[in-house]
Amino acid sequence: MRDIQRIDDYLERLDDEIRRANRRALAYLDYRLRSLRPIDEVVDAAIVRVMNSKTDVHDSPFPPGDMVSPANLAEPRRQEAREKATQLRETIPTEEDIARAKLRALARNVRMVNAPKLVEFVSRQLSGRPVVASEELQISSVADVRAYQTLLVLGAAMDSGSPDLQREALAMMRGFRVRRTGDKEAENKWITGVPFRIERAKKPAATKGEAT
Repeated sequence: MRDIQRIDDYLERLDDEIRRANRRALAYLDYRLRSLRPIDEVVDAAIVRVMNSKTDVHDSPFPPGDMVSPANLAEPRRQEAREKATQLRETIPTEEDIARAKLRALARNVRMVNAPKLVEFVSRQLSGRPVVASEELQISSVADVRAYQTLLVLGAAMDSGSPDLQREALAMMRGFRVRRTGDKEAENKWITGVPFRIERAKKPAATKGEAT
């Protein structure tokens, strides 16, 4: 409901801005239409007709008094204050809203898998062993399922033959490697995927001249 009220506030403010823009546009169009009339030519034609007329000038349809005088000048333009935009209503979140926001942030953080989280998961699964198969992984939480899913993706990337995908996968595999052990997907309690194994990354051999 709060989101709907906020959207309603935005729409109301947008309506005000559109109405102001329409009024300014109509005033400008009215000015342009009035300015297109050839006033000078109309005045000159009226003077010529009066001068060429054989009738009495007093019978002409002009009002009494001077045609041009300070009293007949237009009033100075008034500067109207521009209306301020309506302010949006401020909403204060309730304790329930804050709790829901924290819960959503916690769920999002649990589902997010990065390199440090993946290293922690792999280290816990290896427990000092050099190799562990995907069937032996201990899954006990949503975070573990997301890590398992990420390992499936890394195994597919390493088996794809694409240098770019392999480079991105290696950036996530810090201290370990993921190798596929089959070609067909296998069903399990978590996510269906191709079996794989996790291996500890071998340290590069020392070159000549380096201290051992």
